[in-house]
Amino acid sequence: MSIATYPELVCTLDDHEQQEFSKPFHHDWEILKAANLFLGIEEIAIRPIEFWLPESYVQFFPAIALAIRHERAVRGDLALDETLLTIRQNQVSRGRSQQQVGTRYAHQDSDGKRPERFYTISDNQSTHYYPEIPPLPAATPSGGQAEVTDRPYVAFDAYDLVHASALTYHRSPPMPEGGMRTFLRLTFKYEE
Repeated sequence: MSIATYPELVCTLDDHEQQEFSKPFHHDWEILKAANLFLGIEEIAIRPIEFWLPESYVQFFPAIALAIRHERAVRGDLALDETLLTIRQNQVSRGRSQQQVGTRYAHQDSDGKRPERFYTISDNQSTHYYPEIPPLPAATPSGGQAEVTDRPYVAFDAYDLVHASALTYHRSPPMPEGGMRTFLRLTFKYEE
């Protein structure tokens, strides 16, 4: 099976979902440390409401449910191994990225040994995708980086739910103006 690397728009959150998504989010660090937010998605595919997340995550349920429905519709034939949820909400200074690695580099999230896909959504500055950068060979450990200064990228609008292969190079963009940014990524990892 070939793994597409080009990012694609799934849908845009409606007005109410956008307001909920951008509310101040209060992490419950003790629950997070215990759970590591690995979700049992096989259950979700059957009964979309029966999965466990801390109550404080309710504002993200619509985006998570949209991603899960889409993923299971297009990849329901693959055996799911694990799913990882990442949420970041913080103040980002002008010219800085929400990620610690800075703004010159993009990265890929997979070593290419098994199919992995992720969904992203943010309320301020879309993730930048670099589909023209070829994926690293399968033997390379994950976390490959590429300098992307002055490279063309693909971006989407605020509140767009986007999916891509974990082999797609991407980065958290530099903020043109300082401000709060809420970001969600849901990664699906399948058995080899």
